[in-house]
Amino acid sequence: MQNTLLSQKPFLRNLIIFLLILFPVAMIYSQTVHFDFVITWDDNKYVTENPYIQGLTWPNIKGTFTHFFASVYTPIQILSYIMDHALWEMDPFGYHLTNVLLHALNSIFLMFLIQKITRRFDVAFIASLIFAVHPVQVENIAWVSQRKSLLAATFFFISFYLFLIYSDSRRRGWYWGSVLLFGLSLLSKASTITLPVLLFFYEWLYRKKKWTNAIIDKLPYFGLSCVIGLLGVYSQTMDREVLVHGGTILGALWTTLVALKVYVSKIFLPFNLNAFRIFSYQDPGDPVVLASLGLLGILCFGVAQK
Repeated sequence: MQNTLLSQKPFLRNLIIFLLILFPVAMIYSQTVHFDFVITWDDNKYVTENPYIQGLTWPNIKGTFTHFFASVYTPIQILSYIMDHALWEMDPFGYHLTNVLLHALNSIFLMFLIQKITRRFDVAFIASLIFAVHPVQVENIAWVSQRKSLLAATFFFISFYLFLIYSDSRRRGWYWGSVLLFGLSLLSKASTITLPVLLFFYEWLYRKKKWTNAIIDKLPYFGLSCVIGLLGVYSQTMDREVLVHGGTILGALWTTLVALKVYVSKIFLPFNLNAFRIFSYQDPGDPVVLASLGLLGILCFGVAQK
């Protein structure tokens, strides 16, 4: 059977694939480059009133790593604003453009990652296309202050990918490159502390390694997660009376379970989206908490069956 034109020309094939992902991103989010800063909601703290982004100088770089901004520790995010300011000063066009470009790149990085895991291009392409155009992404892209999520995803996807290369080749350079990028992801947004758990389950469930062997080379990842996680908790105490959502550690656990249910439901039913939601659950017997726990059990069972 003769090869098709696209199979004979991999560069052309890849170019078409990239355009099929980038085109809808451009169509949907090109309008955001004309948006202004949201100065009443964190853009003032991160950008418009932040003296540390006004110049690529050593005092400013030092300040990004020694200060909390909006009660979080995200120095890589602030460094990206320094770069934006060097190019655009205070023109919001450039800051929004950076967000759009980061999201487009992340969609492509995700495609490579999923293809590496599944060995199936069709699954990777469809998943990355859904990721690229899904309505839940709007907040991350249209709001300059959510640059942290985009940067964290960038380093997260590449770190995961490099670990997969290491898992196949056992070359330590790929491994330490993955650890380094994971650290940059955490310094962009601490929510990516889940990566070592995902890497562990990947090797335990998909690569069929003994759990003791699967966890050993994840220890540096867990160490970074603990350090940045504790730093994140500390940063939240700087100007807030409540340490954790839910008021207590157990309350935070029940509230997190419900948040997981909300996130999963919005993936399949992206309606009534809101960037600002406040809810708290203290009773583990609350029907909403029990439903969320049941959903978590179903998800874990489904993953285990793979």
